[in-house]
Formats: sequence, C-alpha cells, structure tokens
Amino acid sequence: MEARTEFSNSKRYPVLYTANEMVLPDANVREYLTTSERTKLIIAEAYVVKSSAQKLISRAYLQLYGPEIPTKIFTNKQKAIEWLKRFLS
Repeated sequence: MEARTEFSNSKRYPVLYTANEMVLPDANVREYLTTSERTKLIIAEAYVVKSSAQKLISRAYLQLYGPEIPTKIFTNKQKAIEWLKRFLS
C-alpha cells in the first residue's frame, strides 16, 4: 500500500489485472482481496481472463464478495481498457 500511495501521489486510479495462465491466489491474498484497505486508491478494476476456468472463478469471486468498487471481467484486453477509461477524470 505504501508503494501504491507514493506512486499514485495518493490519487485514486483504475486497475487492470491480466491472467495469461491459471493463477490461484493463496489464502493471504484471498483474504486481502476482501478488505476495504485494498480499494483505498482504486476507483475501478477490470480482470482480463483467458480460460473458462478463470472466468468461472472470477465470476464466483464477484458474486461471493460483491466488491465495493466497479469491477468487471473481460476476455478482451482492449475492451477492458476502454471500460476503465470511463473512470478517469
């Protein structure tokens, strides 16, 4: 969080996550993803997934944890970027 705060000059920003391979976060990461702390600097987030399994897991995450910020799953990186641009001022 300190590095993100310094990098962004304490301004909120949209975030793009990409997963080219099957990535399974460990328990510490999954716990952190459910906290409000991680969204202090994020105004929106988009996940770009490649496989059906990633899509299924991502959608389950959204349904179970209902993120506090706008969050969307994409299979196309350019579409994800266009969606995130709507949150820039």
